[in-house]
Amino acid sequence: MRLGYADRPSVVEADLTIDRGEVVAVVGPNGSGKSTLVRSVFGLAQVQAGSVEIFGTDRRRFRDWSRVGYVPQRNTVVGGIPSTVREVVTAGLVAGRHWLRPLRSADRARVEAAIASVGLDQKTGEPIATLSGGQQRRVLIARALAPDPELLVLDEPTAGVDVENQQTLATILGELAAAGTTLVLVTHEMGPTRPIITRTIAMRDGAVAYDGPESGAPDEHDDAWHHEHGHEPERSSGTGLEGFGS
Repeated sequence: MRLGYADRPSVVEADLTIDRGEVVAVVGPNGSGKSTLVRSVFGLAQVQAGSVEIFGTDRRRFRDWSRVGYVPQRNTVVGGIPSTVREVVTAGLVAGRHWLRPLRSADRARVEAAIASVGLDQKTGEPIATLSGGQQRRVLIARALAPDPELLVLDEPTAGVDVENQQTLATILGELAAAGTTLVLVTHEMGPTRPIITRTIAMRDGAVAYDGPESGAPDEHDDAWHHEHGHEPERSSGTGLEGFGS
């Protein structure tokens, strides 16, 4: 499988299947292709060769997006229009619905439950702009959780977040994993999330260089991993199929 933007490939080879219930960390230096790999699931990166499947369905034909949650790398909840925590999380629930369709009581309950799950139930009516960066990341997670997804993809969930909020995020993700949610985390450093990781995929030079237990993964602090380009990573000769939640 080859992924990229316009005519420029960013991932030149990947052959992966992520099974239900896994907690997968996708690691690698800047420019290695790790964010492009997961962005392809949501059509934010082009599939230039091969295919991407979600729950066994080609991404181009997949329609049940309530089963998939996405927390982007950059904070996108603070904009020109003032919004409360509840309004931002509700937006995640109504995405894809007709805008005139009213929320049911069950929908409102799911919004409140999502907010409570990230520990912000005391701040539901507060403007999002008044929250710390770590709290805003938790709001983004709540927004993704509102539809009760089976698969949750998080791009750099702890970037720019202080240590205390990193630990809070790790606890939240651990509880989701224990409940059976499939998690995919793109990250520079695993930090407090390391204990919940069941599998690590390491990217280098646009290819999968390691795929296995976290205990055997390359050290993210190893300069040789970040800067050595003297040999090609071991590559499989699979179908080029990237499957999520299979």
